[in-house]
Amino acid sequence: MRKIYTFIFLVIAGSVQAQTYHNLSGGPFIQNWSNLALITTANDWSGVPSIQGYRGDDLTTLTGTDPQTILADGFATPLNVTANQTNPNTVTSGGICEFEITDPVVAFQGSGTSDAPFLVIFLNTTGTSNIRLKYNLRDIDGSADNSAQQVALQYRIGTTGDFTNIPAGYVADASTGPNLATLVTAVDVLLPSACDNQAQVQIRIITTNAPNTDEFIGVDDIDIRQDAPASVNNIIRNPNYVRIAGNPGSDLSIQFNQAVSSDVQIQFFSANGEMVLQKRLGRIIEGQVERISLGHLPKGLYLLSIKSKEGTFTTKVVN
Repeated sequence: MRKIYTFIFLVIAGSVQAQTYHNLSGGPFIQNWSNLALITTANDWSGVPSIQGYRGDDLTTLTGTDPQTILADGFATPLNVTANQTNPNTVTSGGICEFEITDPVVAFQGSGTSDAPFLVIFLNTTGTSNIRLKYNLRDIDGSADNSAQQVALQYRIGTTGDFTNIPAGYVADASTGPNLATLVTAVDVLLPSACDNQAQVQIRIITTNAPNTDEFIGVDDIDIRQDAPASVNNIIRNPNYVRIAGNPGSDLSIQFNQAVSSDVQIQFFSANGEMVLQKRLGRIIEGQVERISLGHLPKGLYLLSIKSKEGTFTTKVVN
């Protein structure tokens, strides 16, 4: 008697959906959330090219965990988004939510179940290098909730293994409160050179369950594109932030074009992500100039990060 085997394949709600890796050589990756048709059904990211959100259950079991320390995969946790929400002040569940507010946005907050919710962006960087990533973290929670809502930025090459943290993308608290929802924290980071010219790059933006009542933080105005490398013997300009000039192997001059009301941290990272120089400053007055000596550092490519509560500016420099 011939045996007949029947195989049953189950598709479980919240399981992995097919990913499309955005071809960065064909143009920048830009995503805001003004198109309300992108997400219409719970836990369905199929309408959003190259982005998915996950709940992050049990990636940590503690509150207040620094998301920079959470590097495990996380794709086995539920695919997650709560669609068609209209009031961030009244949604108490953790995870990813799509808010159809005046300025629509996708946002996340941690909880006892959603311990480390995250968004993943899928990129194909073949043929590109010096990749700049920008996005805005928006506090949209105007309720009485008040927490220190940490957000970290990470990457990995391929589809397996741990993620690698990008220190320049860390925000210690993207929220204000209670009863405030006005803070916008700009993140502007050059991705490590390991992300250059790769068929599969995964970029992860992750938060964690805060010690107090969590607040929804929107991840908006995502812009990823190839950028030109800079040499310290050239002038680099960000009209709203800094002017940088210098000579290779000598001093770097950083002029602040506007006042900065919070403490400023200047860091240099080697090509493999190791921090090799750090300088902490107090508040900055308009026109202030800081000089950084690079003469003791080996010749090569470095990532310069200038970070404050107002945002993060990064650029690559060749010493």
